[in-house]
Amino acid sequence: MSDCVCCGHELPSGCISCAGCGSPNYFLIAQGLMQDESIKQTYWDTARLAGWMRDGLACVYCGKDMLDSYDVTYHGYATDHLLPVNQYKELDSQGWNRVLTCRACNSFKQDWNPNDPPLYTPGGQPGVAVRSELLNRAKEFVRQKRQAREALFQREQQAIQRAFKSLKAGLAAAAK
Repeated sequence: MSDCVCCGHELPSGCISCAGCGSPNYFLIAQGLMQDESIKQTYWDTARLAGWMRDGLACVYCGKDMLDSYDVTYHGYATDHLLPVNQYKELDSQGWNRVLTCRACNSFKQDWNPNDPPLYTPGGQPGVAVRSELLNRAKEFVRQKRQAREALFQREQQAIQRAFKSLKAGLAAAAK
């Protein structure tokens, strides 16, 4: 038995979809993948593969393809808790609360709580609609943080490039 990674309902062994939300049994798909020799040789496990499949192999906040390259897949991904475990300790290992993110989006969201105003009641199962709304709130929060940081970065980038260009010009002049 496992829990649905979309809504948290218990999945009877061998079922192909969740009776609670109708989503595919991502654990069943992941269990099949775990039989592949190349998968067995790496760090993958059934729960991680199930989450990656549910999230479409992409960062849930910005859409970055997390299978883009070795570096991204093995060093550029993070698993975020949609509802932060510092406030919802009981959700630490719940598949529906874990989402695939790139490291940048994960650092933007940090421990921000999308459950304000409250949609999720501790101790319950969120259901697909509640989880989807929590995810939309988190996406919007990350988008706004990213947008503000990108604007600042463009100014930083220009200042650093100007300084470097000036440095190169000064070194070239001194070498003459």
